[in-house]
Formats: sequence, C-alpha cells, structure tokens
Amino acid sequence: MGRVKSQRGAPPTCHPDRPYFASGLCDPCYQRRRRTGEFRLRKNESNRKFSRANRDRVREYHRRYAYGLEPADYQAMVMQQSGRCKICKEEKPLCVDHCHDTGTVRGLLCRRCNGFFGAVERCPEIVTNIAEYLQLALRIKQWNS
Repeated sequence: MGRVKSQRGAPPTCHPDRPYFASGLCDPCYQRRRRTGEFRLRKNESNRKFSRANRDRVREYHRRYAYGLEPADYQAMVMQQSGRCKICKEEKPLCVDHCHDTGTVRGLLCRRCNGFFGAVERCPEIVTNIAEYLQLALRIKQWNS
C-alpha cells in the first residue's frame, strides 16, 4: 500500500528527525498549517489568478455546471435575443435566468432585470406595491404643480 511514511521523499524541512508527511513537512506541522488556513489562502490566490486569466472559460464552465448550457447553446440564445435583455430590451451583458424550482432556463436577462425578476418571483405582491407607490408619487407631483 505505497511507501511507509518515513520513506516518502527527503526529511521534512521543519523537523528533520521526524518522518516526512507532505509538502516538505512532518505530520504535526502539516496539520497545523492546514488548520490555520495557510494552504487554503495560497490555493484561493491561485484560483483567483486562474479566474482572472481565464474569465471566459470560467463563465462557460459555470453555465454548463449550473444550467446545463453548452457554449453553443448560450450563443444561440444570445443571437435569438439579438444580444438584448428579454425584459428591458437593452443591449447589456446578459445573465441566465432560470426557475429555481424546476431548474429550467427561461432566457437571458440583464443583471438589473434578473435581480428585479427574482424579487418579484419570491414576492409577487411587490409589483402591486410598486404600482401603488408610483400612483402616490404621481399624485404628489400633480398636487405640488
């Protein structure tokens, strides 16, 4: 079942008298670093570097993983909508809108409309409240004129 701990690699840099465990460290030092998050910080930084250098790849992966959309499917949706949001019809960067209950993709929306639609979906009476508020604001504006 592999090599014995003491036969793995060179002696640890932290305590040469102890058996090697991983990452050039003995077992207690390795576990201490793992618990304090030192390895995690290094990993997070390398993930950030990769994400910045490969934004399109990361977006494609996310769409494939979260919504089951292949890059060709996403591009077809963008072309079908002429690169515009389905609600406000503005030409902005588009987000995938999906039903949280069924997971089905409904279309592509701009960030603002996607957030608003999500709020309306969770609490439909918000549309009525907004309409009443706008009517009140309109009456106040007319009254002040």
